[in-house]
Formats: sequence, C-alpha cells, structure tokens
Amino acid sequence: MLSLFREPARRAKKHGLEKPRVQLGKDALATLQDPSFQAQWRTLYEQCPWASAETPDVLVPWYEIYTNYEPIIVIQRTTDGALAGLLPLARRGRKSLVHAGHDTVEYISWLCEPSRGNAFIVEALEAVREAFGPVGIKMTWLMPNTPVDWLDQRGPGLRCELLPQVCYVVPLTDKEALEKHIRSKKRLRTKMNKLRRQGELCYRQYTSPDELEFLLDRFLPEFYVRKAAAYGLETPSPEEQQRRRALLLRYGQTPGLLQAVGFELDGQPVAMHVTLALRGEVSQGGLAHAPEWAKLSPAQLLLLEQMRALHEAGFELFDFSPGEDSHKVRLGAEPRTIYGLYVHPRRAACLASKANKRARAVAKAKLPPRVLEVVRQLRSRGN
Repeated sequence: MLSLFREPARRAKKHGLEKPRVQLGKDALATLQDPSFQAQWRTLYEQCPWASAETPDVLVPWYEIYTNYEPIIVIQRTTDGALAGLLPLARRGRKSLVHAGHDTVEYISWLCEPSRGNAFIVEALEAVREAFGPVGIKMTWLMPNTPVDWLDQRGPGLRCELLPQVCYVVPLTDKEALEKHIRSKKRLRTKMNKLRRQGELCYRQYTSPDELEFLLDRFLPEFYVRKAAAYGLETPSPEEQQRRRALLLRYGQTPGLLQAVGFELDGQPVAMHVTLALRGEVSQGGLAHAPEWAKLSPAQLLLLEQMRALHEAGFELFDFSPGEDSHKVRLGAEPRTIYGLYVHPRRAACLASKANKRARAVAKAKLPPRVLEVVRQLRSRGN
C-alpha cells in the first residue's frame, strides 16, 4: 500500500514539480494573504477551466471571517517555486475536512494546469492522508467539467464517492430564447401584472455599502427562517448569521463579485436576491421576499427579471443551484448533472455508503409517483 503513496511523488518530480505540501492554521492563512502568492494564485485560477469560487476574492475573506474553521491548504509548486496546484480545505474542531467556503459557495474543487487535473488531486489527497491519517473530506459541488478520471484508478479513488445531483439552468446568451423561456411562465406573468398594479415596481441593483446593509438587515432573517422550514434545518445561531452578513458585506467591496438585487414597490423592498457572480455564471443564492407579498411570488419574479439584466451585462448562465425544489424545476430551462465528491477515511466506509444509497434508491423506486411528488413539494415549501 505504501507504494501507492510514493508513486505520485516520483511522477511529480519527473514533471518538474515538488511534492504537494500541507499547510494549516496561521501558516496557511499567512500564505493565502501574501500578495505575491495571490498573484500566482490568480494566474492559476485563470488557467483552470473548471475553476469557479477558488479565487482569492472569495476564499481569503471566508477564511478570515469564519475563524471557527481551521484553514488547511495543499500547495504544489514547480521546482523553480511557481504555484502549480492548490486544494483549499478547512476543518471545524476534529471533524472531517470540508472545502473552503463551506455552506457559502456552490461550486469548488482544486486548481492546477488543465493537463494535471487528475494527477494533482490524487497527489493532494495523498498528502492530506499523510498529514492527518484516515480522514473524510466533503466537497460539494464540482463544476460539470471537473476532471474525475482519477476515480477509476487505484489509490485515493478507491475511497471516493461521486454523488450525482440534478441542477437546473437557464442559458443567457441568446436573448430571443431567454425571452421565450420567460414568457412561457404564464402563471408568473399573471402575478407580475398583479404586483405592478399594486404600485410602482422597480428592479434595483444594490452596490453601495449602506444599500447592501439595508437589504441584508431587511431580508436575511426571513431567508434563514424560510430555508430552515423548507429543509428541516435549525435556524443558524446569531453568531453564524453575523458571520454571513460580514462576509457578504466584504464581498460587496470587490467590484463585480456580488450580485445584490431586489424589487421595490413604491420604494419599499419586497424581494431580494444576493449571490456571487463568477466567470460569467450566477447561481441562486440568498433569495427571500416580504411575507405579506408571498401570494404573488415576488422572489421568483425577481429571478426572471434578473436573468434579463444578466443577459444585458454579458453573463452566460443562470444556475438554480443543486436540487429539485419546485421553483427550480419550474423556472429552469434545462437540467444538467453535477456531482458531490466524498472522500471516505477508508475504503470499507466508502463501500458501505454506496451500498446504503443503492438500498435507498431501490426503496424509493417502489414508492408511488404521487407520494414522491408530495415529498418533493414538502421539501420545497416556502419557495
């Protein structure tokens, strides 16, 4: 078994690369904050076709604000010192590792040159195992073009599990196709007309710090309550809510990174959507509306209007984020399959998890379609 861990190191040296190194805690944070490192980091990010949120603008603020997570990074350099690979992770207490930006960004994986997409992650995972021993790693979600051929090989791939998930998207490049898609939502068109009859309806993008603070203070509590009710979760603690607020305000300081939009009716906000804009794509993020206007679905109407604005700004895709909630299925134009990556501590745990999911899939297949639809509707309550 030890030979499986040594072989990648020999391959790395053959390609003019050093063995990946693990940094954690203050040392990792200091590296991430270093301007010269960030310059190389940005270059690598631009070279990596499957990159999404693995940029300094997203991850450095997250590491700095979410101090309840310990920074862990795996770095690979060339023999002349240039950055060649980066795997950003984190750990809370002594639990399993998670990707950096946990519960904040939708898509994240690793950065490296395209030709080493499979090789680097194998070497990085083995470096993590050497540093921490058998440990689980959760990475959700991977971009659709993330390299996964390494999972068919011996080594870390034997301990890994890819979990497919449906994600609904709307292409934004073709204006005629986009308008046709929006017009097809007849029920929402009726609601939009009713909402407009209630007063002067205005679509706004919030950019100044004061505007953003006002929007977050008005709608974030409502967002947390609705999300907890829809998915059976606990409402985040006040400390967690303050961290999320501080992070969004920090993102708002980077031009073009944060998309904060809303509907105002006679100057009063009735819906908001706050999310990140990354590489020509926008995913559904924090979406909420004023409870008194719930029957007119202002949050869903806001998403449709935002798609128009994103098209005009040159964006390519709106992603409803993973899941088959009723509004995502209804408003999405087409499905695509993405994957969550789970690295189990040991192969036995991986095999047991796969067997359990197969058994659940068999049981689910035996349920009547009507029951499945009721379950799906219950999960998406409040959207």
